[in-house]
Amino acid sequence: MSLFLLPSCSRSFVNENDRLRARVLELETSVLEATAERDELRARVSELRRAATIAVDPVESDTLDALPRCAGLQIGRLTGVSRRRATEEIIPLDVYLVPYDGRRRFVQVAGRLTVEALLLPAPGEQESSIRLASAELDPAELRDAYRSGLTGAFYVVNLELPTDADYLTGSLLVRAELFDGVTGSIHRAERVIPADRYGEYSGSSRRGGAGGAASRRP
Repeated sequence: MSLFLLPSCSRSFVNENDRLRARVLELETSVLEATAERDELRARVSELRRAATIAVDPVESDTLDALPRCAGLQIGRLTGVSRRRATEEIIPLDVYLVPYDGRRRFVQVAGRLTVEALLLPAPGEQESSIRLASAELDPAELRDAYRSGLTGAFYVVNLELPTDADYLTGSLLVRAELFDGVTGSIHRAERVIPADRYGEYSGSSRRGGAGGAASRRP
């Protein structure tokens, strides 16, 4: 009789092992995150102690000179529509931002960031630009927006453009403004995205092409 119970017991044993492995992995991840947070707090304490002694023991000038500081802001070439997330209601626009130091190398920043996307009038039109979407990030949100990978390091801000009208026929102007909380400097950047980079997702193209007359929001 016990022989017939062996397969069931074996399956239960395997399932329990899988559950334990998943739990161990979860705990290891939590430990790594907690360790990183602890080390960062230690670094902050060390920084504060160092700052408190600067008046007595000034930091060497060559050390201060070697610290990278944000010298400018660039909107990356990867900025564009996320085809995977496009729907009938929104056109998701991913904005890649690259702060750089005096040697044109990426540098992490702390501060506040504002990003907006504006629709530029088509050539020959006299109408003003229309703001389609915007986002404001506080220092904590800016830190969370940091990404790195095979294409480099950058900050990513996700905007959602509407698709409820046939006016998406002009180019997009993406603008960003970064207030550097460390230096107090303000850095700005702009990038134009041609209509053919996102027009296929607009309301007009979804309903059979953008060849007709374009209408604009009032």
